[in-house]
Amino acid sequence: EILEADRVIVHSQLNTAGITCALVGLALVVIWRSLPLALIALFINALPVGLVVALQGFAGVPLNAITIMVAAVAFGIAVDDTIHFITHWRMAQARGLDGEAALRETMEVKCRPIVCTTVILAGILCVFAFSSFPPVVHFGLLLAAGLVGALLTALGLLPAWLGRDAGNTGK
Repeated sequence: EILEADRVIVHSQLNTAGITCALVGLALVVIWRSLPLALIALFINALPVGLVVALQGFAGVPLNAITIMVAAVAFGIAVDDTIHFITHWRMAQARGLDGEAALRETMEVKCRPIVCTTVILAGILCVFAFSSFPPVVHFGLLLAAGLVGALLTALGLLPAWLGRDAGNTGK
């Protein structure tokens, strides 16, 4: 019965992943009033989720009711970092800064908080490695890796993408 419940939970999570992405995308369009920015954010945030799924497969970690949640949590935290970053970047532009200056200011203001929260959360999740229950170990280590991936995309790929078209992407 436990294995069947696991299968039902995993199937349900997989079915709702697309709906979740669509709703998050819609929320981002409403927040920023920009479909291109929402699509950039969704793409950037899908990368850490892909990293987690790839690591999970590479390490042979079974997909179960606990490990299936890793991708959803990584996606949620990645979206949070992206919202903070893009919203600040757009506000800096609204104050009259050009795209590059807005990007520099956003990195100066948002980099430290994003890095600190990621290091704290990943460190806490690494403590799960000492659990005697393998799904909890897998959850902690995979999510820590996902959060580091989210950090790299939020502070590496996102600024690079916004910077290549700094004047036009957000308008």
